Amino acid sequence: MWDPFKEVVRIEKDIEDSYKKFFHHNEKYFINTRGFMKALSSFRDKGKEFEVEVRLPGVEKKDITLKAHHRVLEINAEKSHKMEVNKKGFFSKSRSFGKYYKVIPLPNGADIERLRSEFNKETLRIVIPKKKVLEKHRIIKIH
Repeated sequence: MWDPFKEVVRIEKDIEDSYKKFFHHNEKYFINTRGFMKALSSFRDKGKEFEVEVRLPGVEKKDITLKAHHRVLEINAEKSHKMEVNKKGFFSKSRSFGKYYKVIPLPNGADIERLRSEFNKETLRIVIPKKKVLEKHRIIKIH
């Protein structure tokens, strides 16, 4: 006997699976069409400090904005490229634009006041010293 409710559940599952496949395989397409590009990054706890490295190919130092606030590190970078070819009987002009944007939550103890950064060979390196955190606690009497 045909059950219409089972059929609806099957159709919903098929649609959900189709969306998952489509968006997973085309993730790069959607990011690039919005003007945003992915940046490879790493976050390491190195004992006395935290270290963040972000690869920003094609970006210049002057095009990077770095903000630290409320236990969050915000990295914003833009790149643009212009090309013009003017040869005998041929003229071509092109422009491209890309934007990197990343927000990294910082753990407790990150001292954003002493944060330092450097940009070398398309890699942004950020060092965040750790604060000496004294854990305050109290014993709570249960009534």
